Formats: sequence, structure tokens, C-alpha cells
Amino acid sequence: MNGTGCDADSLDINVTSSVFLFFDSLTSWRLANNGAGDDAVTLTGLVDGKGGFMMAGTHTSVDGDTFILLKGKVKFMPGTFTPLKVSGKISAVSTAEEHYGTGSFKAVIAPA
Repeated sequence: MNGTGCDADSLDINVTSSVFLFFDSLTSWRLANNGAGDDAVTLTGLVDGKGGFMMAGTHTSVDGDTFILLKGKVKFMPGTFTPLKVSGKISAVSTAEEHYGTGSFKAVIAPA
């Protein structure tokens, strides 16, 4: 859902509306609108011993900050911290742009 005054032209969305999640460590991930990870938003948080996670970060633009929260589950390759699947919920809010949004996601793991 969008709040009043939300201008979709001000959001950094690529042509295919794809979002890429980069799993850098158990406490730092990145979110980008391109597969190279250029201009990614850094998300920091935690992954617990059962694969539950919560990550948060801020996308800064000239139009105002958007705060992003991811919460869900990551499945690892047995005996490692190599992710096989990541799924969960995403929430974002910007008071400056007067918009917010929520959704679900499933990440497809690409080889490094």
C-alpha cells in the first residue's frame, strides 16, 4: 500500500522490478536493484541458530530516507553457513516520501 503523495517515479526500481539480495555474512547483507550489487543498501542484523533472521537498513536518496526491514528464514547447506534458500517478509517506510510497503520474498541463490 502507498501513503498519500507517494510518487513511484522517485523509487529506484529497475525495468524488470527485480531486487537482488547479497548474503555477505551472518550479520551483513546487501539489497540492490542490479545483479552487480552497485549502489546496494547495506542491511545489518542477525541470523539465529535455527536460521531465523532480521536485517535492517536505510536507503538514502535526494527525496528522503527509506527504512527497510527484512525478517524470515535462511536454510543453510548442512554443516556450513552457505545459504541455500532465503525467504521472508520485507517492510519499508519513508515519512519524507509519505509511502510504505510490505511484501513477501523468496530468494534464489546464485553461485558466487
